[in-house]
Amino acid sequence: MTRDTSKSLQTVPDRDKLDLDLDKERLDRDGQGAAVNVDLRRRRILAAGASSSLLLSIASRPAWAQGGMCTASAVASANASGGYDFAGCGISAGWWKNNKDRWPIPPTTLFHSLFAYVEYENEGILYDGLTLGEVIDLNGNRDPVQGNFGFPLIGALLNATQFPPSPSTPGYAFTAQQVIDAYNALHEAAPALFQALAGTLDTANNQFDASTGKPEPW
Repeated sequence: MTRDTSKSLQTVPDRDKLDLDLDKERLDRDGQGAAVNVDLRRRRILAAGASSSLLLSIASRPAWAQGGMCTASAVASANASGGYDFAGCGISAGWWKNNKDRWPIPPTTLFHSLFAYVEYENEGILYDGLTLGEVIDLNGNRDPVQGNFGFPLIGALLNATQFPPSPSTPGYAFTAQQVIDAYNALHEAAPALFQALAGTLDTANNQFDASTGKPEPW
């Protein structure tokens, strides 16, 4: 069965904008770097702020009703009727990794068709040329970001797409666009911010795993 994710996901900034940013940074080597350094500091501050907002939002969500199982159909029904008996939704990244035939987004989707180009320390552009399925399979020492970053990130994107929240109905802790925006804000951010976001998404992925129904194969 083909699933429509067009309402949940939006196109990220194009590569031309990234190339312009990189061109500005190269000016530093030509003795014209003052304005560039100011721009870089501003972007790091913005990255920290965006990531911090996401880190705090999971703790500030209201307590939902307890007891029931969350499924995609239950979320859709709750959005229509306003009635539900589950606390929240989410499936571990490990389950998503091992069940790619149940993803709400094709595993062959290129990572950068959804996410922006983000540089990490000396690794260059993260996950360049990889699919979502390949990024989640990097689980372990093969991930260029120390702390196993891509694994919870892709798990969070899948959970947000499968179980979209609304203001009146619980679903996953974040929307798909919030997950995408939080990653995009990390361009050239400090490693600690990558690790903090990974930890937050990992908690959200696993918080309701036991009470979330697993989707059927396509």
